[in-house]
Amino acid sequence: MKNRVCLLASLMGSLLLTFMFCMAPVQLTEGNSSETVIGRVVNSDGSPACSAIVALYPADYDPIAVSSLLRIPADTTDSSGYYRIAAPDSTKELSIVATSQQSGDLAMLSSIVVSGDTTSVPDAVLSVPGAIMVEVPESVAGGYVYIPGTGIAAEVNSSGMILLNNVPAGVVPSVNYNTGTASGVLISDVEVTSADTTIIPYPQLRYSKKIYLNTTASGAGVTEDVKDFPVLVRLSGSTFDFAQARADGKDLGFSVKDGTRIAHEIEQWDAVKKRAAVWVRVPVVLGDNDSQYIVMHWGASVPDVSVTDGSPVFDTLSGFQSVWHLSGTDTAFDATENHYHGIPFNMNPDTEIEGVIGSARHFDGNSSYITVPNSASGKLDMPQNSDYSISLWAYADTIDTLWHAIAGKGHEQYYLKMKCFANGKGTWEFVEFQDQLGWEYSEDSIPPLPGVKEWVYLTGVRSGTRQYLYINGELVNDTMSLMAGSYPRVSSDDFTIGKHAREVTIPGNEGWCHFRGKIDEVRVMSTALSPDWIRLCYMNQKEEDMLVEFR
Repeated sequence: MKNRVCLLASLMGSLLLTFMFCMAPVQLTEGNSSETVIGRVVNSDGSPACSAIVALYPADYDPIAVSSLLRIPADTTDSSGYYRIAAPDSTKELSIVATSQQSGDLAMLSSIVVSGDTTSVPDAVLSVPGAIMVEVPESVAGGYVYIPGTGIAAEVNSSGMILLNNVPAGVVPSVNYNTGTASGVLISDVEVTSADTTIIPYPQLRYSKKIYLNTTASGAGVTEDVKDFPVLVRLSGSTFDFAQARADGKDLGFSVKDGTRIAHEIEQWDAVKKRAAVWVRVPVVLGDNDSQYIVMHWGASVPDVSVTDGSPVFDTLSGFQSVWHLSGTDTAFDATENHYHGIPFNMNPDTEIEGVIGSARHFDGNSSYITVPNSASGKLDMPQNSDYSISLWAYADTIDTLWHAIAGKGHEQYYLKMKCFANGKGTWEFVEFQDQLGWEYSEDSIPPLPGVKEWVYLTGVRSGTRQYLYINGELVNDTMSLMAGSYPRVSSDDFTIGKHAREVTIPGNEGWCHFRGKIDEVRVMSTALSPDWIRLCYMNQKEEDMLVEFR
């Protein structure tokens, strides 16, 4: 195989050296033909390209399977850029490849149909060549890939990414494979950009689209890089053609610029209503940047590509200990590998509630809640004065005169709450209990928050002995007050959403503190999140997404 590729390169080099100066057209072809292809080669500025080599290939030409390059009719252009080549008798569909001997620029014309004695073709416009990097499956290992109708080919020693260099810019009809026992099309209609590499990590997927991440002041407004970030990609009928994808979205894939595949999780996919919510783990979201992009790939005729388990996206090694999207109406599934799945009680199993991201859960303020079994002594049990964060979206139906637990791990450990007053005002709070000391709480101080019937993004951060409360991505309190209480810290409560894990009797008879309203996207992390991370979450997840752009 290697010798045949080397021979091909040698023959092409010899052919190039044959034509060093502008001269009258010379035909290098075997046999006679009454059918002739004529045309012109021009430079990118429109000037004639003299002494360019023009080769006439059968459209299905396989450069490694054939025995000799000399079967290919060729000519050089004259001083006006014109060429004339006798077409092979047995071939009716051809491709033309033109090469500048001076610059190495290339041009390609595909699907040329020979008709009559003389076939005139459009001008071939030279440009700096590009490249194609394509992933090949295991089944192709030991064979080769090639571009039909050209001399471009590469051996495949193992599965992975294969580079095809010196590819003429434009649309390449297909990249094919040949293993000796099997052959076929690897990918069709590849758009090659001059002086750039087209990377195809999912050759079985027919379509792709760049998704830009804007962190400049006009976008998310984040200045520092954020690593291992789950980017929310919302799709709609205006940004995505759902008819091109499978009805369940399981032909979806994502990659970064260099073609590396990246994990994703589909939270919502509704092809009928033409909307979807997909979480994509981006290795680094660049700060103050509007040119970074990821690539989405899809194509309706292929097997499943999606990872339905969110654990690669919400990786515990990055600090995610539980992520409840709160989609659906039954079990509140934890997207992390910890699988702290929540069990809903006294919630309507037949009603799907519209959330900030996909669907959410509604809590009636009286008896409905979600409990997470076996979470008391696990990874959600954050030691006192450790580093951790809790975040969620909350929508209060009303402001009354009560206190309401939104989510947390017990009244004597940590939680987020909504505290209402008789004057119709209230606050959001983040609380950590200190053993024998009492409740250290941080609250917003800008009445009339929390407001009614609006989504609010809450983040509580504990960093050792420091405590922070963020609302809608902005820091509202970096201090804490103490409600004294000489009681022991209790870590035996399971994590609970929508109320406290048990009825509160100390320091006062607060009861269960049921929440009345909607809750979405509850997360617990074993890291003290940075201000940029928190802001990026809010700007990306809110209804008017300021991070993701479809251009």
